[in-house]
Amino acid sequence: MSISLTLSQKSLLLLIAPLLSEIVMFGTLAYLQNLSEQEANQANHARLVAEDIGHLIKSVYDTYGSVTDNTSGAEFVVVPSRQKLDAIVKRFENLYEKIGQDPLSVSKLKRATESNKEGIKLLEQTRVNYENGQLQEAHFTVRILKLLRKSITQDLIGLSDLQRAIAEKSPERLAEIRSKIRWALLIGGLLTLGLSIQVVFIFSRTVTGRIGRVSQNVSRLARGATLLPPLSGRDEIAQLDQAFHDTVRALEEAIGKERAITENAVDMICSINIGGAFVAVNPSCERLLGFEADELIGLRMLSLVPEADLDSVNEALAACRNIDEMTTFEARMTRRDGKIVDTLWSVKWSPQAQNLFCVVHDISDKKEAERIKQEVIAMVSHDLRSPLSTVKVVHESLLKGILGGLTEKGQRMVAMADGNVDRMMMLINDLLLIEKAKSGGLRLRLAESAVQPTFEAAKEAVAGWASEKNISIEIKPTALAARADEGRIIQVLSNLLSNAVKFSPANSRVLIQAVLVDDEILVHVQDQADPIPADLSTSIFERFQQVNSQDAENKSGSGLGLAICKTIVELHGGRIWVESIVNRGNRFSFSLPTFDSQKSKNE
Repeated sequence: MSISLTLSQKSLLLLIAPLLSEIVMFGTLAYLQNLSEQEANQANHARLVAEDIGHLIKSVYDTYGSVTDNTSGAEFVVVPSRQKLDAIVKRFENLYEKIGQDPLSVSKLKRATESNKEGIKLLEQTRVNYENGQLQEAHFTVRILKLLRKSITQDLIGLSDLQRAIAEKSPERLAEIRSKIRWALLIGGLLTLGLSIQVVFIFSRTVTGRIGRVSQNVSRLARGATLLPPLSGRDEIAQLDQAFHDTVRALEEAIGKERAITENAVDMICSINIGGAFVAVNPSCERLLGFEADELIGLRMLSLVPEADLDSVNEALAACRNIDEMTTFEARMTRRDGKIVDTLWSVKWSPQAQNLFCVVHDISDKKEAERIKQEVIAMVSHDLRSPLSTVKVVHESLLKGILGGLTEKGQRMVAMADGNVDRMMMLINDLLLIEKAKSGGLRLRLAESAVQPTFEAAKEAVAGWASEKNISIEIKPTALAARADEGRIIQVLSNLLSNAVKFSPANSRVLIQAVLVDDEILVHVQDQADPIPADLSTSIFERFQQVNSQDAENKSGSGLGLAICKTIVELHGGRIWVESIVNRGNRFSFSLPTFDSQKSKNE
């Protein structure tokens, strides 16, 4: 079973091996040093003991030798004092503590001690015999004492020789210990060196080599080469390598997805360097420009722009390099076959890459549709409105009897036809108004405009229709003034009131009011019609959008009224919205800047 270790655990094990070697070596050296000190102390102790034994031999020899004395041929006995004898006994006792537990030394000392005890007894007996006049017995004990002295002296000399032998062998033992110390240092040093080399090798293989493996993978990633297999193990380096492989795998997946998106994108995606040349292009360029991607690489973008547009496109590209945000501009491009295509460029400058990243969208169809729309609008404004104006003049002449009298039924039919002409003219005018505003051709005549008169004018415009349904239009008085085009605001209010009257039930009420909130005026038109669904609260302000309900289907309308309201309000810098409350109707609101706030801004 393999054991997976972390990098810190491996490092700890690598450090422990030479550390244990050092500990063993220093332990051995400490033991040998201690042994050397013990040997030196033992030799010194042996020399001191030998000296003490020498002193003891001299004391024994002198003490026992002083028992007899020959003077002028007269023999007499002199017994040493008790103090000298006690001193000798004390020395014998001290030797027991000094010689240790060596059996031979202890044996010799015991014999000498026993002999000394016998000698002391004989000395006492000699003294008694001498004092009692028993000279013959005294001389006999003296001769025995001489023999004991010789025996004691021999044992002590033997004991002294043993101690001297210990002291004399000490240099040999010390030399042997010093030799062991040298060998211990040599072996320990070699072992430490070997372990250190092994540690370096293992560290190189398990750490440095593995880090090098990760470094190789980084280099391979930079070159786009295949990575080496992930490292085995569960240490930090293996985890780092695995994380690197996971990151590269995720990066490759992201690059693959990005490549799939760019290669399959309908729009042309490219990057242009600071010199204006293509450095990367997706395959959609062939569909848009007729060139393959490899053909465009290195080609200057301006070389595909018609000469008449070179200055404007060059200025647009230069402006993109000075803006941090996405920039869009239109440019005409020349295809390989010479055909001109209209394109919309979305460009973002990258300071790090020093490249323009571009998405190029083909808007040729849009431009063509715009051209056709303008032709239709021109047709509507001229080819339809002019004949309708003529028809209306004829209808008015018929109704006034200028062209002859009509029956009651004839007048009713002509009046109905005239109403249809009015609705057609209104639809045409609404379409032209929206297109004019969209193209930037609608200009507002902004001035200080009192809100109350605009309310009254709008109410007057729908008063007849409201009276037919018995709908009451109430105005909440106000003294507010806005900076607005009064005629256009009346148009907005008229459209909102028309919607309110159209969709409100008979005998209901419509309320108009204005309130000041911060620096803007909020105008509210509250009706009692069925609530507008929340999902339609935004879309109803788009062109040709109506509430999809049974009531709406039964009521005529072009679906342009609210779109016109939104266009006019936004031109004033305001916003428009609707709020619906169940069982209470709908409230259409729009905002306008106050005259005072606009005046202070201008100042």
